[in-house]
Amino acid sequence: MNCRPFQVSVLAALLALATVHPLRAQDTVLVQTLTFDSVGRAGYYHFPDAGQFEKVIMQYSMRCKHALITTQHAPNDVGCGEWDYNCETYITDSSRTDSVKSTTTPGTYDKWPQKYELMSFVTPYGIGLDLGKTGKMWEFDVTDYVTVLKGWKRLSMERGSGQEEFDLKFLFIKGTPARQVLDMQQIWPMTEEGYATIQADTRYEPRTVHLNPNAQGFKLRSYITGHGQQGEFIAQTHYISVDNTKYERLVWKECAADPVVAQGGTWVYSRAGWCPGMATDLAEYEITGTVSPGANAKLDYGVEGGSGDSRYDPSTQLVSYGAPNFKNDAGIVDIQRPSDHIQYGKINPACDLPIVVLRNNGSNELTSVRFEYYVDGGPHRVYNWSGHMAFLDTLALALPVDSVSFWTAAKSGKFHVDLSLPNGVQDEYDPNNHYSSNYTQPPQYTGAVVVSFLSNHAPGENYYEIRNMLGATVFSNNSFDDSTQYYDSLALPAGCYSMIFHDDGLDGISFWANPGQGNGVLRLRQGSRSGKVLKNFSGDFGKFIQYDFTIAQSPAGVGTAEVPFRRVSLYPNPAESVVHVQLDGYPSEVVMLEIVDERGNVLRREQHPTGTPGTLNDTLKLDGFAKGNYFVRVTTKDGSSENGFVIQ
Repeated sequence: MNCRPFQVSVLAALLALATVHPLRAQDTVLVQTLTFDSVGRAGYYHFPDAGQFEKVIMQYSMRCKHALITTQHAPNDVGCGEWDYNCETYITDSSRTDSVKSTTTPGTYDKWPQKYELMSFVTPYGIGLDLGKTGKMWEFDVTDYVTVLKGWKRLSMERGSGQEEFDLKFLFIKGTPARQVLDMQQIWPMTEEGYATIQADTRYEPRTVHLNPNAQGFKLRSYITGHGQQGEFIAQTHYISVDNTKYERLVWKECAADPVVAQGGTWVYSRAGWCPGMATDLAEYEITGTVSPGANAKLDYGVEGGSGDSRYDPSTQLVSYGAPNFKNDAGIVDIQRPSDHIQYGKINPACDLPIVVLRNNGSNELTSVRFEYYVDGGPHRVYNWSGHMAFLDTLALALPVDSVSFWTAAKSGKFHVDLSLPNGVQDEYDPNNHYSSNYTQPPQYTGAVVVSFLSNHAPGENYYEIRNMLGATVFSNNSFDDSTQYYDSLALPAGCYSMIFHDDGLDGISFWANPGQGNGVLRLRQGSRSGKVLKNFSGDFGKFIQYDFTIAQSPAGVGTAEVPFRRVSLYPNPAESVVHVQLDGYPSEVVMLEIVDERGNVLRREQHPTGTPGTLNDTLKLDGFAKGNYFVRVTTKDGSSENGFVIQ
């Protein structure tokens, strides 16, 4: 057991806030609980006894044991555990009681101090996993638990492999919330039960709950995870009924978009509500109009199907709130891009459009907001949003950026966004109008870049696209043959670009559990097929890769906006009897194609008209050519370019 006095360290608070919130240290109370060096995974910690808090954020950091990497299968005692493990975080409130029907004495209940699940998380598969010396950090909004997180409480992390190490901080941010939390009631204590037990109401039976008479708003929070061979890998519809109203959802989560890629197990397989290396999905149901303060409500949980070994872990709480504190209040609750948070790792680091999460914290419908945003030392941009958002609705919003110079003013630092004038009037609460995130500029290249792709045995699952910073696709390639090497040479004007490589099979281009698809290879090179490797991508990436980069100098000159977007693709490469030539972005005119040897001698010359809009897909025969290195020279009225290939 770990006991320590409650302390507020201004320096520690400042360091914690520097990565998350732009608030002053004196506005936040920091409570440090478990650390990477803690002995055991439970202890008593003191949370603020009093005070009004706008929000409470839990920072959940995880690393492998001693920051080591597990390389062998079990048994092992280094690094992260080999398998994926439930790792639940609880707060115990001994002033309240959990109870279930006794299985030994009919008509009675077994009772124990009430345990609230703060959040549910499943650790990633640990073989070959490197979470770094400082680990990876996830954030969770646990404001709804503010009435429980008071005084001395026991915090525990339960289950898990025992090999991961954790650091848990709680940031109590002083201020006025959108509505005050009055109470949290746990409906059923959480235990893992088979579907038949749930359907028979042996556990998670209907319960009558008395509603807080002083409340003016009510919400249900629901975590549900499925386990066992059938419970984990078969989607089922679950429900919570409140009197005569039924709230249903299909408990299923796509894991192939997990940002913790290249885990040592079957991490890409979708599962019932959870994924290895991700938090469990949280469902929230606003039931304010369904129930009445001071009345009783009958609640029931159930699952509508099941088979074999289907087991479920449901966690359900009822939160009671006071009246809305504001009529016109818009707030920023998160920045998804740019961000260094692991949950947004698939789309960062980025140089394209920022994505911020807006919430309407006022009781009036939100119809307009003014945004101002910038990076340290960079130009300010303004965007006026309009739409329709009800009380507490959230919206992930992409903010427009018209030039790469918006990002390149600072290679690293912070991205800032401020909002004002909700519904065209003065915002009633200023502290939630400002948000910052850590910003790191993506890599910068000059000249042409080459997408080097060796396809596997399932090429129909793959395609890639190049998007500019406005989100428009300037190139795409979705036509690949089995086990073929492709080199796509891209001539791009100076600017910011995203390469997004997709796998419709949801298991990347190389995955140990699917040996039949073979092993694909994806790289980005400088200038030519044999140029410097700019980026090696892991083939075990799941659903997609997004890679942002900037072009500082185009092939035709520095910052030349008039340089066209052009792609030259030669395949197969190496070639034998033919080489296919694909062009995109060229003028709608006759193009000269020449095969040139290493000495510059033209060995074959053909004229080909491009289609509209400036595309060509043709084949050059290679009969009579010896093995060796050659080039295809593409000539238009604007000049020539050469791309190499090999005859083997």
